[in-house]
Amino acid sequence: MGSKWILMLGIVLGVVAAALTYVKVGEEDEVVDLTGQKFMKLSSENNLAAGDRLTPELVSSVTVPLEFGEVKTVAVPYTSEMTAWLTNNDVRVNRDIAAGSFILHEHLLDDPEERFANIISEKGRAISIPVSENTSVAYFVEPGSRVDILSTFKYQTAPKISQPVNANIASPSSNTAMLEGLNNGFGSLKERVVTRTIMQNMLVLAVGQATTRNAYLDKGRSYGSITLDVTPEEAEMLTFLMSENQSKSGFNLVLRNPVNTDEQEIDAVDWDTITSHQ
Repeated sequence: MGSKWILMLGIVLGVVAAALTYVKVGEEDEVVDLTGQKFMKLSSENNLAAGDRLTPELVSSVTVPLEFGEVKTVAVPYTSEMTAWLTNNDVRVNRDIAAGSFILHEHLLDDPEERFANIISEKGRAISIPVSENTSVAYFVEPGSRVDILSTFKYQTAPKISQPVNANIASPSSNTAMLEGLNNGFGSLKERVVTRTIMQNMLVLAVGQATTRNAYLDKGRSYGSITLDVTPEEAEMLTFLMSENQSKSGFNLVLRNPVNTDEQEIDAVDWDTITSHQ
C-alpha cells in the first residue's frame, strides 16, 4: 500500500473517529448513539514505535457505521477473540503508530519488506558495537546518522637493531654477538598506544533496538549499542578490536553532518603527537 494512500486513509479514519464521538446540536454537545461495527483504535495517551508491543490496555473501541464499508477492509475489528490474541501473544507493530489512530491490519502483518534485515545494504552486513553516553556523542547518534569510528589500542614494536647482520660464517664470535643483540632487543619490545580513525562515514542502522527516529525518541535517547551497515572486512576488523578491548568501551563515535560524506587521510595519534603538537 503506497504511502500516499496510507496518509489519505489515515486522514479519513481520523475524521470518522472524531465525527463518531460527538455531534454539535445547537449549543450543546450530545453523545451519538451509533449502530455499526467496532474497531480498534490506539489510545490518545500513547504513541507506538516500530517494534513496540501492542497490548489490550493500549487500545479502545470505536464504532463505525456500516456505511463506511471500506474501513472494515483495512482496520482491525475490536472483538473478544482479537483482545484474547493480543493478551496471549507477543504482538509487535511493524511501523510507527500515532496516538488516537486506528489499528490497521498492515500494522500487525509480518511484512518481509518491514524486517530489519531488509534495511541492510545489498552486499553489506549488520554488526553491533558497544557504546555509552560519552562515546556516542551524548546519545545524539540516532538511526540514519553517519559517523566515524575511532579506536584506541596498544601494540608492540621491536626496537631497531643497530648491529648489522654478519653473514661471515668464518666468524662465529661475531654471529654469536649478533644473536645476543637480537635476543636482548626482542626481550624489550616497546608498547605503543595510539588512537586511530578506523572507519569513516558509516551508516547507523539502529541504536539499541530502535530503527526509526520516533522509536529512538520514545526510548528516551538511551542505549548501550549501535548497529552499523558494514562490509564483511569491516565486520572482521570490528570483531577483532572488540575481542581485544573486552574490558573497555573500545570505540568512540564522531557524528557527521548528513551532507558531509567525504573521506580523508587521518594520521594516528600517540603521546609523541600530543607532546610535539604546537
